[in-house]
Amino acid sequence: MKQLEKLKLDRGGVFMLKEVRREGNIAMYRQTHIGLNKVFGYDVFLVKERFAGESLPGGTVEKEDRECYPGPSSYGLTAFSCKTRERADIRFQQLQEKAKNKELLEEALGPGESLRKGKKKIDTSNIQFPDGQFTLKDVCLLNPGLTYGIINLRIKSGLARKVGEVKIGRGKPTNLYIKN
Repeated sequence: MKQLEKLKLDRGGVFMLKEVRREGNIAMYRQTHIGLNKVFGYDVFLVKERFAGESLPGGTVEKEDRECYPGPSSYGLTAFSCKTRERADIRFQQLQEKAKNKELLEEALGPGESLRKGKKKIDTSNIQFPDGQFTLKDVCLLNPGLTYGIINLRIKSGLARKVGEVKIGRGKPTNLYIKN
């Protein structure tokens, strides 16, 4: 894997970034203004890894495995810009502790468990359908844990087919389905 450069220019060409400290995948870089030769701050971040074959913006593909500087959206989460070296050292320690806690948590988790945040995966393998013709609402009433959107996606994937429409008042007609 191609390592992150120890000395580099920022994208605008205004600051020189020099590696001050690195432990594992946590790095600290000093920002020095080129014209004024003055230290403006420190960047502390988790080094981002890119792998060969990964898609990049613009439709291009990563050619080789490499480490890279974090993007703008990482700042505040896994990257921090600090004005003083003392504050940068504190952030560095916080990132170390965060990484250590994540490793301990991963060890404690059993097989098949993950640290993934967000909604739990919904099992849609055993959706119940009414006999004969039905609407999405009928299927939702039989399967209380599922939403209209999820059921509609499963119906479109081939579990049922549309056989007609019925007008039940104002608005668009309701679709009628039958199980395949």
